[in-house]
Amino acid sequence: MAETFAQLRAAKIDGRTENVRFRQNELQNLHKALRDNADTICETIQKDAQGPRVEVDSEYYLGMLAVRDAYQSLDFDNELKEEYLIAKNKDNGKRRVGYGIILIRPTTHTRFFSIVAPVALAIAAGNCVLLELPQTLSNLDPVLKTTLSKALDQDTFVVSNDEVKDQRLLDECLIVDQTGSSTGNFKSELLSQPSAQTVAVVDRTADIQKAAKAVVAARFTYGGRSPYSPDIVLVNEFKKKDFFEACVRYTSQYVPAQAQSKRAPSQALDEIKNKFKSAESAGRVSIFGSQEYMIADVRERSCSLFDAKISGCHLAIAPYTSLMDVITLMESRPTLLASYLFANPATAKFLSQYIDSHLSCVNQIPLNLLIGPAAPFTHAPSPRTRYTTTMFSQPRPQYAQSPPIDVVLATSCLDSETGQGEKKGFKSKAILKPDQLRKIATVPLPSTGQRQGGGLGFFEQGILTGLGLASAVVLPTLAFTAWFAGSRVWRALKR
Repeated sequence: MAETFAQLRAAKIDGRTENVRFRQNELQNLHKALRDNADTICETIQKDAQGPRVEVDSEYYLGMLAVRDAYQSLDFDNELKEEYLIAKNKDNGKRRVGYGIILIRPTTHTRFFSIVAPVALAIAAGNCVLLELPQTLSNLDPVLKTTLSKALDQDTFVVSNDEVKDQRLLDECLIVDQTGSSTGNFKSELLSQPSAQTVAVVDRTADIQKAAKAVVAARFTYGGRSPYSPDIVLVNEFKKKDFFEACVRYTSQYVPAQAQSKRAPSQALDEIKNKFKSAESAGRVSIFGSQEYMIADVRERSCSLFDAKISGCHLAIAPYTSLMDVITLMESRPTLLASYLFANPATAKFLSQYIDSHLSCVNQIPLNLLIGPAAPFTHAPSPRTRYTTTMFSQPRPQYAQSPPIDVVLATSCLDSETGQGEKKGFKSKAILKPDQLRKIATVPLPSTGQRQGGGLGFFEQGILTGLGLASAVVLPTLAFTAWFAGSRVWRALKR
């Protein structure tokens, strides 16, 4: 490993990956290798996933799309222009460079996409790549190891059969860990949190049929193993019965395909099945389903399913009483991986504003989210490739121009005190004195534009409204009483 890492370090030092043409050629080679081996790759994905063929083709398509996006993000003419900005005495404030070495630890879920997407984007950002592929029973890993190693430069791309544990080596890398099991303290990292919960909220203003279809598709596709599949569905109590029945109906469209698949059981899947059965035995849920799937009607919020990360074709549905009930329930939870909000735009805006979620989707659950790892919380996720080239680069701005004039005012004062002002071309009349500088610094900020207070507040308006209503009754009564009494007195005097 030390020799392998020294090879990557040398490539990083000589700046080979900074060359745009080199990166373009690498991505061309990568795309061609994946095209030429498409049949073999898809067959091995099928063997590992044991799912419907359409899921395999979708994963392969999105993986190739990630390579294409990475390639198209490189603009030779524009990069060349930006490179020479500083030579033309112009600022290059948006300059970014690669981290140097990217270490990728891929997840097992949709492994092809989870490997290819970050590799392509790391190359496009100007990095060397170290891919960890420990010995497993995966049929895909040996194929990808051979394919990628032949296609990419051996000095800038390496596959390791062992986990890198040397802290000194790890400190030189940007760690891309999709497994969620990392316990290291890394200097630079992009960590996925696949154990974070995903919640769907179905309001009474939602299209119940559309919401049910989207939720069932997201829960059952890819065997329910995606971190972005909804873990708990909160439904308005007046719409829960209709929603539950719609979910049962749409489930029949997915169960046959999932039943025909021969996905290997996992410990997480067994644990979830036991939780569903235990909750049913305790009377906290009622379950509809079979061995292939379960839909749970959650009756008590103390049920363990409320806090569980669900795996497999299992759907938990619970009622809520009001929007504030949802907000209160979500306040005590860690940041959600995603929230899917089915409601009218105004309600969705309110929920997305107060539910702490890394990603919010309104009236939809994009199925492409189900392919790939959980996006790191430290960056906005790409809706197409999960990662972006920005995640694999760091800012390195270059400035040739003088600072803005309002900043120069302060430095001119400093120069005047040290006698450097005239040497730098400042005329004495342009240099401010310290008291003048403070006078400028204490100029009030512009007005916010909000109208001044003094108008009637909510309670004052209520009081005046009440007084007005009372006056409408009291004043006519007093007037009539005065008139009646006055007429009686007038008649008495006339007698």
